[in-house]
Amino acid sequence: MSTNTKALLVMAHGSRAQKANDEFKTIVNQLSEYVSGYKIVEPIFLELCDPSMLDAVEVLYENGIENIDIYPMFFNQGKHVGVDIPAQIQECLTAYPNCTITQLDYFGSNSEFAKIMAKHIESQG
Repeated sequence: MSTNTKALLVMAHGSRAQKANDEFKTIVNQLSEYVSGYKIVEPIFLELCDPSMLDAVEVLYENGIENIDIYPMFFNQGKHVGVDIPAQIQECLTAYPNCTITQLDYFGSNSEFAKIMAKHIESQG
C-alpha cells in the first residue's frame, strides 16, 4: 500500500480536562515523526471531545483516503477496546462502505509494556 493513501487514527478516551486532550494531541503529533507508511497520523477520541472517529473518517474519505488504521491508546482490553471501538468502526463502515478500517492492537497489549513502564519508573528514582 502506498504511503500516500493510508491514515493512522490514534484513539484516546477523551477527557473533560482540555489539558489532558492537548497532551494526547502532542503525543500523536510526536508519534507521526516516528511511524512510517502513513500519509496522515491524527488523534481521535472515543467520547467527551472531538474529533470523533466518524468525523475523522469523513474528512479522510473526502480527501481520498480510504485505508485507515485505528490504534487504541488504551492500557487494557476493557469494554471500550472490545465493544465500543469496534461499534464505532462498524458505524464508519456503514457510512463509508468503500473504506477499509482496521483496528490495531491496543497500546497495553505490547509485550514490552511492562519493560517500558519499569524503565520510566527507574528513570525517576
